Formats: sequence, structure tokens, C-alpha cells
Amino acid sequence: MRRKLVAFVVLNFMVASFCFSQEADSSYQDSAAVDYDFLILGSEYQGAITFLGRDFGNKIPVLSFDMMYYFQSGVYLTATSLKFFEQDLTWQHGLSLGYFGDLSPKTDLNVSYSQFFGGSNVNVAGVDKVGFLQGTFGWDWGGMYSTTQLQFVVNQPSDFYIASNHSRYFEVDRPVFGSGILSFQPGFSFTLGTSRFYQIGGYDLNEEETATTNKFQFQVWELSMPVNLNFGYFDMEFHPKLVSPLNVPEYDSSKGRFVGSLQLSYTLPIKKSR
Repeated sequence: MRRKLVAFVVLNFMVASFCFSQEADSSYQDSAAVDYDFLILGSEYQGAITFLGRDFGNKIPVLSFDMMYYFQSGVYLTATSLKFFEQDLTWQHGLSLGYFGDLSPKTDLNVSYSQFFGGSNVNVAGVDKVGFLQGTFGWDWGGMYSTTQLQFVVNQPSDFYIASNHSRYFEVDRPVFGSGILSFQPGFSFTLGTSRFYQIGGYDLNEEETATTNKFQFQVWELSMPVNLNFGYFDMEFHPKLVSPLNVPEYDSSKGRFVGSLQLSYTLPIKKSR
């Protein structure tokens, strides 16, 4: 049952992570001519999965594959597949529909709904079919780029989160390795929300512990230092971060840890006929 909980929460983590990456990728829209759509193919390997800073006493690497079609209108469609390197976990698949656009020269909005489908080993309490509705408001206020994200987990029982992320973009002023563009984006984030996911994870909770999962409280803070290398339409990113869970109950053995991931992506512009 513990591994079934991990299967559920890593899905939530992957969706949250992907949504944050989309809102930070406003360059796709800024650089796009009015007669172009974009097909974005990506793959990411992460050495250990955490959800709200929690690893539940496990160290499970994951490999993900994403394909996004981004329309010039700001609407995007995404298909995602996740492979967990754990014997009792199978492939997980998801579909997303969303919209990303500028509200003003300094603000943007990203809204989406994602539906994930699990394997037969996680079909407990509706965990194999879980949805995520999120909305993210971004503000470039000069010193930093800040976002506030609201996320609702559509499941039985459901969870609600508010995440605040703050980062600063730096770019090396000369090409590297010939024509490569090297950039850094250190960031800090924290998340508040409920923790009802414990109720469907196989934990034997008493009445007091169950009531605690319904409380809205701090869940995690993170420090990150993404390093990105760009060659035209190709991007490679190394993303190390320190995650520290908060208000972890005694029955959960999660502790803070460093987590690293490596991501590769290719952006293909698709010219639209006028």
C-alpha cells in the first residue's frame, strides 16, 4: 500500500513540475511570429521523486517523456508518459489541455487541466484516474519573476494547494561551445495545502490524524539552481534542488534531501498558412 501512495503522489509532483516549467517558458510565445505554432518534445530523468518534499522512505528514479503542441493562440495540448524505476510501479500516462498567455507586458496566466491514468497496480481508491486543475499567475517585477499557483487535485478525497515561486534569470554574455547560450535561474518556492493524500495511501490513521490531513498548512520549501544550455531549438537543463518537507507526521519517514534532474527538449516551429 505504501508503494501505491508513492505512485499517486509522484503523478501530482510531475504535473506540478511540468506546469511550473510551462509558465517559465514564456520565451516560446515571445519569440513566436503570428503565423507559427510549436511542437515541443522533451524527456527528463530525475534521480529521486519527492512530493511536497516527501519521499515516504523511498528513492525511486523516474524517466518522463512529454509532447506538447502549442498553438499561436496560447492553447496547448500535452501528452505525458512516466516510467518509474520500481518493480511494483508501471508506466503512467497523462493528457493535458491548457492556455498560456500574457495579461500585460509584465504579467501572464497559465491555466490547465490534466488527467492521469495509472496501471493496474495503483487502481485503489480512484488513484489510477486522478485529475489536476491548476491556474498560475506570473509577474515579472524587475528584480524577480514570481508566480502564484493554485492547484486542485480531483480525487477522493481531494487536495488543494497554493504554491509561491520566485526566481531570477541570468545569462552568460558570450556564446559557449561555439554558439551555445548558457543561463541560470536560481529560485525559491514554498507550498501550502492539505494532505488528504495520506488517507488513500494505505496508512492506518486514527481520528486525530485524519483530522490533521484536512488542515491547510505549510507543506514544503525548495531552493533550486537550474542550469540551461541552448543550441537553437535544442535545450539541455540540469536542475539540482534542495527540498525540505514541513509538518511531516510521525508515521511518515520522509526527510529533506537534494534532488537532481536532467532534461532535454527540442522545439519545432510549424509555419501556418495565412
